[in-house]
Amino acid sequence: MLPLALLLTQCTNGGEEGGDEGTETAVDLGNVDELDLNEYGYPLVISVPAKTNTTPAPIVDILDWDAVEIRVGTNFAVQISGGDGDMTQAKEDINIDDVYAATYVIDEPDAILYGWAIRDTEMEPEYRFYVIKRDGATAYEIRSIVDEPFSEEAATRMFNIAKAIKIQPAS
Repeated sequence: MLPLALLLTQCTNGGEEGGDEGTETAVDLGNVDELDLNEYGYPLVISVPAKTNTTPAPIVDILDWDAVEIRVGTNFAVQISGGDGDMTQAKEDINIDDVYAATYVIDEPDAILYGWAIRDTEMEPEYRFYVIKRDGATAYEIRSIVDEPFSEEAATRMFNIAKAIKIQPAS
């Protein structure tokens, strides 16, 4: 029954990426648990890798400037903060670096996934992302923690999880 429901969902969304504008195709986030961030000052619910025998429970830290960092093992490290939600400024900040160059893998109005490598070298890039979630005039900025290197696969999973964050309705 579940595969049929997923198929019908795909069909109603246009059946492929880039279907009807304003709809998103469901992405498999893998084995995840939901983490409510209200107790940390953010009216958001994020999916995090589920605790298993090989995956530890999430560690949540509040930074001095009220951002929240969520870490699960070595392949999941996300930072959430309030901000302007200005994608143009974020890209300018990324592209101003004289040593490293960004190669955009996904470039959407409120979400980017990019490779980051030393210019003019054959070095393997590390991957990063930046996603903006909006709740009216309030913007939340979700990004990979920049001092952590991630493979494209790990960064893509975090990117998809960031895009799937749910805003909690006011209670």
